[in-house]
Amino acid sequence: MEKVLDYLEQLDQLIEQGREFDIIKLISTFHPADIAELIDALEEEKKKRFLAERDAAWKDVAFRAAHKLGNPLDAVDTFLQSLKKRIHQKKYDDAHAIATSIEDTIREELQIEATIHVDPLEEN
Repeated sequence: MEKVLDYLEQLDQLIEQGREFDIIKLISTFHPADIAELIDALEEEKKKRFLAERDAAWKDVAFRAAHKLGNPLDAVDTFLQSLKKRIHQKKYDDAHAIATSIEDTIREELQIEATIHVDPLEEN
């Protein structure tokens, strides 16, 4: 494995430097057993990168979901802007409907928070 890692390091350097002839020359020195080991190492690296990318994508999804769950103020702020606009336009029936929506949103968020809240000081 040490030999394969050395080959990979040399290949990386040659690729960065754009030395195509030297890349071909280095590859021609590979022993068939080294090539098989290199392929295995590359497949393992590909698998690790895939898993890392997948984990990063799920972390991003989780972060966004947590942000939305943890920050219901975005929805409330949107409703409040509409409420202010309707009051300014003297559309009081619309304003009442928006105020009801704000109240419903707050109640929903409180229910969600109550179901997922975990007290870090609470013993399992």
